[in-house]
Amino acid sequence: MWGLLESIMELAISKLSGPRDSDPRSAVMIAHMSWPQRMDVLETLVILLAPEYKYLSRFQEVKPKLKKAQNGRNRIIHAKWGYIDGKVHISKLLARGKLETSIDPIYVSDIESIRSDIGNAGSDLLKLILNK
Repeated sequence: MWGLLESIMELAISKLSGPRDSDPRSAVMIAHMSWPQRMDVLETLVILLAPEYKYLSRFQEVKPKLKKAQNGRNRIIHAKWGYIDGKVHISKLLARGKLETSIDPIYVSDIESIRSDIGNAGSDLLKLILNK
């Protein structure tokens, strides 16, 4: 689901940046951007173009869904997974100003919810870009 969302993000940036669909220049610029950079570029393009394309104002409804999808993906991808007392747990370590650690159980329903959040964010972004 995350790969699909990334493809939709690339399409969104490409469409809003101006070149025709067959023009590879936007792909060259996007190829090695991190997700936060892509979010910044997309939001900047939306703000720039919203006065002319009023439907882009709906981005403010989509943005929190994209952030939630990113947070869920990162929770799964960047965690260390383990098996404790018969349950699967994920642990994380943060060291930004202070050291923070956590070990939490994770369930199939958690993963399904994150997958759903990512899918919904992708669907909503695609609808926005297509003005649907």
